Amino acid sequence: MTQAGETFLPFAQKALLTLNHGAEMARIVSDNEDQQLRIAITHALSLTFFPKWFRHIGGAVNASSVQLMADTAQTCLHRFQEQEVQFCITYAEHTQNSKQSWQHREYKTIGQDKLVAVYQQAQFVNQHPEAKFGSSSLPFLYYSEQSGLSHFLHASTTFQQYQSQLTPYLCAPNASVLKNLTLQGLGVAWLPHSLIEQDLASGTLSRVPSMHADMHLEIRLYRQSVSLNNAAETLWSSL
Repeated sequence: MTQAGETFLPFAQKALLTLNHGAEMARIVSDNEDQQLRIAITHALSLTFFPKWFRHIGGAVNASSVQLMADTAQTCLHRFQEQEVQFCITYAEHTQNSKQSWQHREYKTIGQDKLVAVYQQAQFVNQHPEAKFGSSSLPFLYYSEQSGLSHFLHASTTFQQYQSQLTPYLCAPNASVLKNLTLQGLGVAWLPHSLIEQDLASGTLSRVPSMHADMHLEIRLYRQSVSLNNAAETLWSSL
C-alpha cells in the first residue's frame, strides 16, 4: 500500500463503521414503525412446531405482521448472521462448527423433539425384499450437509451405534422431503417425531425394529443482540 493509501485507510474504516451504524439505526427505526416480526426457521419446524407455538404466544405480541422464512439450517444461520431476521428457530446442534457459529448468541429453549428411525413397512418390503434388519443392508435416506439435522445425526453416539446397519442410498435437503421418500418405501430415515407423530399413531410409518433408541432434540429461539422493535422485544420477554 502506498503512503497515501495508508493515510487514507483509517478515514475509510471510520466512514465504513459510521455507514454500518447508520444502516443499523435506520433498520431499527423502520422496525419500530411497522412492528413486523422476521423469523428464520428450519423447514420441519415451520410445518410442525411453529403453528402451535405461535398460536399460544402470538396474541400477546401485537405484531403488525410476521414474515416467516423457512429454509435449511445453513441458510437460516446466514440470514441471522446478516441480520435479515430478528430471530432464528432451529434445533440445537452439538458439533464443534455449529457451536462456534452460535457462540455468544442469546437464546431460549422453547421446545423438545426427538429423531426416530422409521420406515414404511409394506412399501419397504416391496422395494427392498433383500434388506434384513440388524444387518448392513438397510438403504439409508439421509440429510444433505445443508441440513442442521445432518450435523446433529453424525455427532450422536446413538446414531454411531446403528450406523453399521445402514448403507447410504438417497440424500435430501430436509426432513419433509425425507419423509415423503420414506413413505414410498425407498429406505429408512431418522425423522423428527413432531413431523411423523400422526403417521406413527396410524401405522403409516413404523419404527425400525433394530433401532430402538431415539435422539433427543432441543428447539431454540435465538435473538439478535441489538435492540429490537417493541413487538420483537415483547415476544422475547413473554417466553
